Amino acid sequence: MSTRPLLAPSLALLLVPACGGDDETSATDSNATAVSVGSQTDATASDATTTAGPTSDATAATGGPTSDSGASDSDAESDSDAATDSDAESDSDATTDSDTESDSDATTDADTDPLGPCTPGESQPCYSGPPETEGVGACEGGAQQCGDDMSWGACLGETLPAAEDCAAPGDEDCDGVAQSCTGDAIWAYGYGDPYNQYARSITSDPAGRVGLLAKLEGGLATLDLGGGPLGGEGNASARHAVLGVLEPDATHVWSQSFKFSAHLGDARAVRFDGNGDVYIAGAYNGTVNFGVAGLAGGLSTDVYVAKFTAEGVNLWARGYGGDGAQVLRAIEIGPEGQVILCGSFEDSINFGGPPLASVGALDVFLAAIDPDGEHLWSKRFGDAANQTCEGLGVDDLGASTIGVVTQGNIKFGPDTLQHAGSGDVAFARFSADGDHEWSRIVGNASVQVLWHAAGADDGSLVAAGYTAGVTDFGDGPIDTGNNSDVFLVRYDASGAVAWANTYPRTGGEVIHAVALDSAGYVLFAGEFTDIIDWGGGPLGNGNPQDWDGFASKLSPAGAHVWTHMFSDADEATTTQRVVDIAADPSGAVLITGELWRSISIVGVELLTGEDPMYRDIFAAKLAP
Repeated sequence: MSTRPLLAPSLALLLVPACGGDDETSATDSNATAVSVGSQTDATASDATTTAGPTSDATAATGGPTSDSGASDSDAESDSDAATDSDAESDSDATTDSDTESDSDATTDADTDPLGPCTPGESQPCYSGPPETEGVGACEGGAQQCGDDMSWGACLGETLPAAEDCAAPGDEDCDGVAQSCTGDAIWAYGYGDPYNQYARSITSDPAGRVGLLAKLEGGLATLDLGGGPLGGEGNASARHAVLGVLEPDATHVWSQSFKFSAHLGDARAVRFDGNGDVYIAGAYNGTVNFGVAGLAGGLSTDVYVAKFTAEGVNLWARGYGGDGAQVLRAIEIGPEGQVILCGSFEDSINFGGPPLASVGALDVFLAAIDPDGEHLWSKRFGDAANQTCEGLGVDDLGASTIGVVTQGNIKFGPDTLQHAGSGDVAFARFSADGDHEWSRIVGNASVQVLWHAAGADDGSLVAAGYTAGVTDFGDGPIDTGNNSDVFLVRYDASGAVAWANTYPRTGGEVIHAVALDSAGYVLFAGEFTDIIDWGGGPLGNGNPQDWDGFASKLSPAGAHVWTHMFSDADEATTTQRVVDIAADPSGAVLITGELWRSISIVGVELLTGEDPMYRDIFAAKLAP
């Protein structure tokens, strides 16, 4: 695998290239300037600061590589504290009413309208993928026949580019390279200043662009993702959220910051929809302005969602609150652009339908809003004890599956699931309309903890946590003895257990995030002390006081593929962690996390040179 040179941001890094209660359901019922790449919105100045990337020839740059789109800054800044078509045209001897034109002397698009009169029974070669991929790797053309109506039929027998499967010998994405599974660094960048920055979320759009979300703590903290520093405004308790979009090679596209007026503001997750529009979500109290839309909350936290175009223009922002505190845990985007939210709340919360009322201290909410932020449906789950949502998956049918920690009984559908110990784990799936499909509870007299859960397009869900004693995930008991073992379990769309793995806890292992790529591989990441072994052999320095980060990949069947440990590059610090993990369309692995002074990412050394008392963030892209 070839990699481009890795650049060293002047502020941050030195880079070395490296190869129960019943459920309740409801159904419906400033000043801001935002600058996009090359265009300005009609919003007025606010607490949102936007930068569109400067130059791209960086031999030294602040943060990641920068683009050549010309920097433009707004009059506003923002803040956050804590509690995701191309038109193909070519010449043709015969044109049609199809939206896509193709060269009829060579290949045709099987999905286009009829290309013109043909002789019934006649056949011709065809290929509906990118022309440059035909005949490369696994990609090959097919044939189409002329029907009785004298129009060409579908292209049959063709093989189109697919996500690269690094465990298979072929070149599935037809780029001329048959990748092996290494997890090697493609690029890695550190971002920060002498104050605290917190990594929050990383994701990819359908074109491979990277969405990065971070939080700044304190009025002096800034973050430069390549378009100029953001934040750095407010008092010592000030909080900012910073949202950035990067090209697949980490070149800066645009970035913005959002200032929270109160100290509980939190940036939680960033996601793209199928059009490349960007959503961010979290919690806030006081006020926050995302551009054209400002929100005002109370003393306790409310949930927010804000939507931006692919160019960074704020389209809308919505706040969802009520009495008590509300906390967002997860957001995912469905196939029709619907936004699914999962979290926990006290007292009440209102998504635009009838308000949901908590039975106990904390109940779980699951809600769907449309692409304009309007209520579709919302549900509440819980009893007088605490229940919290810890993860969410949305499949290509729009169905959602959630993972929950419950300290009491919980009812997702017709049956109440009985709580067995001090803390149990429960899972439930709902249709695109919010109807219950299945649910189960996993527990015993000991404690079970769910760290995170995430889903795939096929409806499967992977969850990570730890358990002690005899635990049955659904396919028979697993006895961990008196130890607390880490578990990873995968359920299919019907709720059946695909596999369940347990790993002895030798130190302080914590899995902060799990994800699945388009080929069904399981990704997970976090931090640990002492030694870890996820199936590929032990890693670590044996120091129970030294926290290092890690990222790992399992096959769709749960077998170990690779694991990388991320330790300090200069042996001068004690903590590195990976906070989030995701996959891009090519199968490459995206990670973001936090470092104190330095970190080594598969041989790429990032040295911030800043005070080891403060944390900085990093983002990296690893080979499949």
